[in-house]
Amino acid sequence: MAESYKVPQGQEVNPMGNINVVGTGVVKATPDVADVIFEVRQTAKRCGEAVNGVSEVTSKLHQIVFESFGIDKKDIKTVNAGTKPEWSKEKKKKASKIIGYAAWHITTVRVNDITKLGELLAALTEGGATSFEQSWDIGDKQGLEDKARETAFADATRKALLYAKAAMVPLGKIAELSENQRWNYGGAHAPAMAKQDITMSAMMNEVPMERGEQSITINVNAAFEIASRASKTA
Repeated sequence: MAESYKVPQGQEVNPMGNINVVGTGVVKATPDVADVIFEVRQTAKRCGEAVNGVSEVTSKLHQIVFESFGIDKKDIKTVNAGTKPEWSKEKKKKASKIIGYAAWHITTVRVNDITKLGELLAALTEGGATSFEQSWDIGDKQGLEDKARETAFADATRKALLYAKAAMVPLGKIAELSENQRWNYGGAHAPAMAKQDITMSAMMNEVPMERGEQSITINVNAAFEIASRASKTA
């Protein structure tokens, strides 16, 4: 912890201005959960056929997620679904016309048991998913965030004490404090979320899923009062 500044005996603490500093706290951890977003997309001549095809495959995939992998229903949700017409590409002066329809359904799944991740991705692709995205996350961030906050405030206090000493003024109480935070991936082997088009689902079991390391950064903006020096009372 940072050293606490005590106003010398006989000096009053009256604000005469502030010392403004920024403190930084960084905490790193290995991700322990994964988020998977998978899409089912089909085209057909009729809109209803495309929708029915997507619904059938999506229902089967959701059943796989629930039954084969025991993922709780609260950890799976639909994030987007829809249809759109597909138009012919006609030459100039010829009007385009609808030649079919595309339908899609996008689902996100939180995987708490990451030992099953590769198996799950293989099952999804073999079951009909046409694309997916996968990213890592930390299940419980609060403890890491609080540790970063403590480190950031200690860093701000340390800097304020250094400036007060250099300026030969007593440091008073803190007047203002605010924070901002940032999660990011770190390290040479950190994974980035990337969309993959499914071609050979059998290869999924062979793909190494490296978790790398994530970091949380807390910056605190702190303003410490400069205390006035008062003469000692008789």
